[in-house]
Order: sequence, then C-alpha cells, then structure tokens
Amino acid sequence: MLEKITKVYANHGMPIECDVYTAVPPAGPDVPVALFFHAGALTGWGRDCVPPWLVQACYKQRWPLISASYRLMPQTGTDGLAEDVAAAYDFAQNWDCGDDGRKKRRVIVVGASAGFFLASFLGRAASPPPLALLSIAGINTFTHPFYRSSVLLTPSPTPPSAVAPALSPDSPLMVGRSVPNGHDGAASFRVSALREDGARDPAWTPPVVEDARTEGQRAVDEARGLLYRYLVHGNEWPGMTAALDGGREWDGWETERRGRWPRTVVVHGDRDEAVPLAVSERLREVMGGERVTVLVAEGRDHLFERALFLEDEEPGMDAVRAAAAKLVEVVKEELA
Repeated sequence: MLEKITKVYANHGMPIECDVYTAVPPAGPDVPVALFFHAGALTGWGRDCVPPWLVQACYKQRWPLISASYRLMPQTGTDGLAEDVAAAYDFAQNWDCGDDGRKKRRVIVVGASAGFFLASFLGRAASPPPLALLSIAGINTFTHPFYRSSVLLTPSPTPPSAVAPALSPDSPLMVGRSVPNGHDGAASFRVSALREDGARDPAWTPPVVEDARTEGQRAVDEARGLLYRYLVHGNEWPGMTAALDGGREWDGWETERRGRWPRTVVVHGDRDEAVPLAVSERLREVMGGERVTVLVAEGRDHLFERALFLEDEEPGMDAVRAAAAKLVEVVKEELA
C-alpha cells in the first residue's frame, strides 16, 4: 500500500512543505530515498505535479519519494533556491531514520525540466553527493548556447505587459502551487490512481477540481506560465541563475573531478523545443558516457510523460521504462 504524508521540511520566512510517498509498512533507513524537484521553469507549477510513472517506479523499489516545494523565482533569488534545496536534501537524508542522527539515507535526486537544474546543483555541491541523478527532460545548466540565442518559442514575442504580474516586485514571495485541473495536462498526482500493488487502477479517472482562485491569483499564474519562453527569448536565464549554475565551471574540471559527478540517467524527447535534447547530450559530452546515460524518446516533445503511467503504451514510454530500469541498475551498482 502507498500513502502520502505532507511535512514541513523548512521554514524560510514561510513554511515550505513536501509530500512523501511511502510504502506501508515503510522500508528501513538502509533503503535510499528519492528527492524530486518539480517542473515549472523555477517560476511555477507545484510539488504535486509529479509524474505517475515516477511514483510507481519508486514504489516498486520501496524507495520513499519526496516531492519538495521551493520558493519561486523571480521573487526569490539563487540564494533562496539554494537554501531550500539544501534543506530538502538534508530532510531527505534524515527521513524516517530515528532521532539520534547517526543513520542517514542515501539520496537519489530527480528533477523534471528546470527542476533538474536544482538536482544538478546538488550533484555538484552536496556533501555527501547524491547516490544518483535522474533527469526528466532536464535543464542541467543555462550556459548552453540555446539560452543565449534569442530563441522564440511562441508564435510571436510575448509583450512585457503579459508577464508583468509575475515580474512585479509587489508580487508576493511564494512556493509553487498547482493550477486546478493541471498544467498543460499535468494533473496533480493522486495516490488513489494506483492499486495496492502499485499498478494503475484502470477504473480511476481524475476528479474535476473547482477553481477557487481569485482573479488576481489567476493573472499571476497565467503570467508565470509565460515567463520561461519570455526569458528564453530575452537571453535572461544565464544571468538570473549564474550564482547557482555549475555549468560555468565544467570546462575547467579535471578528469578526476568529472569522475565524481553522480551517475546520471536522462530521458528526453528528440522533438523537445522548450529544452532541446542537445542540452542533455552536452552533459553526457562533458561528464562522459560512463557517468551519464541518455535515453531518447523518439518523436516526443517536452515532458510528454508528465501524466502517464508505466503501463501506458504511448510513443516514448519505452524510453521512460528503460530510464526507470537503468536507474534501478545504477543504484544497485552504487550501493554494492
């Protein structure tokens, strides 16, 4: 049986929560834990936007899966993100380990899209380092040439007025929150979607959630939804994230330093326009094929798997299942 537990993992001027998806009865502290950072361009979405297949994959291994909120840019900066991510990692290490602090879990860090930028930060800076990393169409660095090429990802340039509610200094500092009934088809994950054995319940259908947001909240959410593409077109991401971006150091790393990068599994669509496959291929090029495995979902766009289950036979899911299996293999080898 799978259960969801919500905990406050930090209080950085506001309570910051995470959801823990764990088997009942829970596995002991010798079992690693997976820490997930949600997609949303560091500016939106929420921690319940966790892919169903990822929950299933972790549950099958009895790995607790922790999906962490974090304060959103641009109202928080890189210092705030680093503070939240470090606290989430510490929380994951100590999850259900008793009170004496002597036993800590090994942590697999997972990120979807820009959530992997946070995972990549931990891959470089965390001590001890993550056991392994999993990138779901992830941004490992904003130093890739794509982010300096004035790429237009919308039919026409987004006017500044459209994103003003999200960029305004008067916009409140906030953690990610989910839009009712999903982000571009990425509905909030619900434990009730799975049977007790972790398989998809074929009779389950997503409930329709009432949208109780105010007009002001809707305006901010809509503006945040435009920010990623707006900032890509303006070449602003490298400057906004520089203090947290390990990619600025990679070319200077010696072979020994690259060899300490956590082993990484990537699943990425080759038709991804928002985060091109070349971003993941660059990570493999820098760190080497022994450290980074890239599995390509042919013909698929960005986060195509965001609401899918392991059993789904949609195009590209073979690559997702292969990535899940490869992660299990990597974790077993690293623990051996």
